[in-house]
Amino acid sequence: EAAIEAFVSAGLAPPQDRSVLLHATVINTRYRGERQSFDARGILKSFSETDFGVANVPTMHLSQRGSFAADGFFSHIYSIPLAQ
Repeated sequence: EAAIEAFVSAGLAPPQDRSVLLHATVINTRYRGERQSFDARGILKSFSETDFGVANVPTMHLSQRGSFAADGFFSHIYSIPLAQ
């Protein structure tokens, strides 16, 4: 909710009267040739007992689809520092 409030305060999103689900792309199948769904349940089951540790994410970036930076990644148009 804090991320949505920051986007609204910055004028990047309209006020929300319902809950918004933010997401991240883990596996992008767009470049596999023909577009097809990917069922990761087998992978999740195989690694269900694996501890992958903890990742510190210091900043959340709002990226603009179709706009790329010099490094080839999506251009980000806004950043929100996250609590450490």
